[in-house]
Amino acid sequence: HLDRLIGQHLCLELEEQANVFLEPIFKRAFPRHQRFFPLEQISALVLALDLDKKLAEQLESMIEKKKEAFNWGKEISDSWLVDLNQSFLSARESLQRLFETNEETSQAA
Repeated sequence: HLDRLIGQHLCLELEEQANVFLEPIFKRAFPRHQRFFPLEQISALVLALDLDKKLAEQLESMIEKKKEAFNWGKEISDSWLVDLNQSFLSARESLQRLFETNEETSQAA
């Protein structure tokens, strides 16, 4: 069960970090934005706002992993957890890059 709990934590951690990193972008796009978006909505917003197609794909992968992590009928293996961790790191790196690009653009304006 520990692998499943680690997987669940990574999925929820990415969801939280995505909200933090993308908050300035979401606030510009949605001035009344005051809420926490789940991964499913974050992925859709990243696509709708044409922010980063690769990030949207990475988020979609994490959405699938999140569904699997919270499905108690799904068998969780070591390789699944390794794959999830790699997906987490890749998505987080893309979020960081998008955040930094957004910060540079905001400071230049």
